[in-house]
Amino acid sequence: MGQFSTGVDIDDVRERIAACLSALPLAIEVETPSGVVGMVHADFPYDDWQAIHGATFSPEDEDACLWSVGRYRMQYSQPVRNVRAVVHGHMTLRKPAQLGNVYYIDTGGWQDAGRFTLLDLHTLKSWPR
Repeated sequence: MGQFSTGVDIDDVRERIAACLSALPLAIEVETPSGVVGMVHADFPYDDWQAIHGATFSPEDEDACLWSVGRYRMQYSQPVRNVRAVVHGHMTLRKPAQLGNVYYIDTGGWQDAGRFTLLDLHTLKSWPR
């Protein structure tokens, strides 16, 4: 036990992990036969998906993508334009939810009483139902 840390510079490991995480995209797109489905961990701070193209996100926008649950908490059901659907995790719910074309699929699979939910991006149907 603990041998991993022997001779390892923990600050260097943290810096490497931080560099890898900061290189990950805030949003991704998946092409489906019915149109693009966007995926963002927590929230999408715009009403138009095109905002991700060629834009530099502000620190507040990055924070929203990673941590915000504002859209769900406000029950904001205005669809995000120029995208078929946007899928989020982060907001842990008992069952999947939908507001406009925004889908929330974090059902606490990491918790003892939770379960993992999958979303078929072709049909936008969740499993288990």
